[in-house]
Amino acid sequence: LNQCRMNGSSTRTRIRCATLRHAQMPKGSRRAPNVYRRVHSRPRHTAQWVGLLSYSSSRWRYTPRSGRPRPQFLIPRITIMVLLLTFLVGCVDGLRSLTPPALICWASYFGWLHFAGTRLAFINHRATLIVFTLLAVVELIADKLPNTPARTAPLGLSARILLGAACGLALATSAGISLSFSVVVGSIGAIVGAFAGYHSRRLAVLKAHVPDFVVAVAEDMTAIAGGLLILWSMAR
Repeated sequence: LNQCRMNGSSTRTRIRCATLRHAQMPKGSRRAPNVYRRVHSRPRHTAQWVGLLSYSSSRWRYTPRSGRPRPQFLIPRITIMVLLLTFLVGCVDGLRSLTPPALICWASYFGWLHFAGTRLAFINHRATLIVFTLLAVVELIADKLPNTPARTAPLGLSARILLGAACGLALATSAGISLSFSVVVGSIGAIVGAFAGYHSRRLAVLKAHVPDFVVAVAEDMTAIAGGLLILWSMAR
């Protein structure tokens, strides 16, 4: 057994050592050696596999079975929270495409989001704040016009997807998490918000006989208040 311990650390050698160690144990305390669990360690839980696929940060955990530290892949809680808020911002972008970018500029102005030293540092400029605020106001006015195309039209939906991805990029940059996941989540949220808002407004007008202007104003208030609440949650 001592000679076996001195010879390398290959899988075959470790199995042979475990077998000899098992043979030297007293008969009353013997049990089948679980060698392959020691040698071929792998993530056991779903969270570990998800963390392995998402390349999230890992921490080391000591396992008494193997006697060696082993990486345990877990998604940080802050990453999950930021991705959830990114999805919600994307949904708000599906309602009003230019309202979330304007609110992100205001959140940066209030100190809720931080872009200093990043490629998105231009969001901190006052000119960017004024431009996006004016564009958001123009969109709110144009939405009330009868000739405005539906948000599910190819042009409007494409703009919402791009702006939702841009909002996800901004939130990920401020939080310091993966940019690619946030871009995808923001785009998906924009699609969900666009179709959900379109069908909800249509049902309210056709089924509940609520005036379209009233539904549009309520949608504006929902987008603004919801966006501010989401960005305020990001600051916490």
